[in-house]
Amino acid sequence: MKKATPIITVLLGILAVVFAVLFLTTQSNSNNLTNEKAVLTKKVDTVVADAAAAAEEAKKALENVTAEKDTLAGELESVKAGAAKAAEDAAAALESAKNDAAAALEQVKNEAAEAAAKAAEESKAALDAVTAEKDALAGELETVTAEKDALAGELETVKAEAAKAAEDAAAALESAKNDAAAALESAKNDAAAVLESVKNEAADTAAKTAEEAKTVLGNVTAEKDALSAELEGVKADAAKAAEDAAAALEDAAAALEGVKADAAKAAKEAAAALENAKNEAAAQLEQVKNEAAEAAAKAAEEAKAALDAVTAEKDQLAGELENVKAEAEAKIADLTAKLTDAEGAKAELETRVAELENQAAAAAEEVKEAVTETAEQAEAAATEAAVMSHADFIAAELDTEVMIETYVQATQSWWDNKITVYAQSEDGAYFIYNMACAEEDAAKLTPGTKIRVKGFKSEWAGEVEIVDASFEILEGSFIAEAEDVTAKLGTDELISCQNELVTFKGMTVEAYDESGAAFAYKNAENKTDDLYFKVSRDGQTYDFCVEFYLCGNDTEVYKAVEALKVGDVIDLEGFLYWYNGANPHVIQVKPAE
Repeated sequence: MKKATPIITVLLGILAVVFAVLFLTTQSNSNNLTNEKAVLTKKVDTVVADAAAAAEEAKKALENVTAEKDTLAGELESVKAGAAKAAEDAAAALESAKNDAAAALEQVKNEAAEAAAKAAEESKAALDAVTAEKDALAGELETVTAEKDALAGELETVKAEAAKAAEDAAAALESAKNDAAAALESAKNDAAAVLESVKNEAADTAAKTAEEAKTVLGNVTAEKDALSAELEGVKADAAKAAEDAAAALEDAAAALEGVKADAAKAAKEAAAALENAKNEAAAQLEQVKNEAAEAAAKAAEEAKAALDAVTAEKDQLAGELENVKAEAEAKIADLTAKLTDAEGAKAELETRVAELENQAAAAAEEVKEAVTETAEQAEAAATEAAVMSHADFIAAELDTEVMIETYVQATQSWWDNKITVYAQSEDGAYFIYNMACAEEDAAKLTPGTKIRVKGFKSEWAGEVEIVDASFEILEGSFIAEAEDVTAKLGTDELISCQNELVTFKGMTVEAYDESGAAFAYKNAENKTDDLYFKVSRDGQTYDFCVEFYLCGNDTEVYKAVEALKVGDVIDLEGFLYWYNGANPHVIQVKPAE
């Protein structure tokens, strides 16, 4: 544009010259005309020459501009090609970025898994070390316990030996007592036997003496009888002299006295002998008693000495036992102290183990949380990367897996852990058929609820839908405004609004069939299924439906369709379902405004 300025200047200059010539021609007088004409002619020639030069310059400028335009056109083509290449590169870079993100996600998962495994190994190694240390201390504790048990066993052995020694001493003492008693009893028996022997000897002596005295007496008696016989003979002889008889009688009396004296002497001697025997027996008995007493005293002394020895030995053993007890108690005290130390060490170890276990658990929990958080972030990133826009969904091939985020607008009746959802986002709508859903979750799918749906893209009779789907509820809410698509009826544009909440204005009710009825029941017998009706606009007729599982026979829209008459002009609102063409599922019917 700037290079065209000289041409305009030249043209303006020519016009100025022409006007000047005309003015001068009309104003000048005839005398100066020739001179002025020559001057003007010269000026015109100069101007023409300048104009030609300017035109040449303008031509060159135009050529330059044309060349610059061509250059710019080339540059524009180059820029377009570069932009296309850049778009391709950007698409490739985006694909590469997606692949890199997927690889990075996989790497993050692997690194997280490796970190978790490493942390688990370190925790296990630390726990194993603590367990080994605990086992070592447990081994030491068992050794100390075994030593304590051994010393306790030795102490029990010493106690048993001491008790055995005491029992042996008591038995020895009892034996000594029994021996002394036996010796005393034996001495008593011996003394009794000696006494009995003395008694027997004395009795024998007395009997012998008595027998001798009896014999003497018998002899005397015999002699007396002989004398009596002789006396009888003397008497018989009566003739003898009295003197001889008296003398004989006196002699006999004297002999009798002598015999009596001898008998008395013999009896006295026998009594003396008996007394001597008694005295001797008493002396022997006394001697036996003394000897028995001496033996008993000696036995008692020996028993006492033995008892003293046993007592001394017992005292010595008691002392040794006390020493052993003291040593055992010292060892037990030492072992108890060691046991206390071991228990303290065990408690410290258990505390340390608990601390390490807590630390390991905390570390594992932190690692787990970190891994979980990383995995959640990675999963969220992967999920976010995998979530499709409506355009991505439309572009996806049929029977491929899809993932979308959208908002519930309405649902059909829940049945057999499935529910059909009419959903819509700001960029488009979806029909989600028989989505897996627990009964308690169905109550949560209220209009406006945001959900993430994963399933497979499918098509049935022209209706593009999502099947075999699962879902999760997200934060967020959106209620779609119904779009008026009346003008799109009968055009190819209408399918771009498939499944959206739409309105149709000024629709005329037509007869549904040859009967002339304004609608028809799918199940006329008990009215438990869909309602069908037809409406027209601009000479075109369209099929509409009241979906029973969306709006049952107790809803206002169901009753409103039942009340329609052919020729009624109405406004309709519903979801733009497709069945071999548009077949909206109506949720509202009202007279046209």
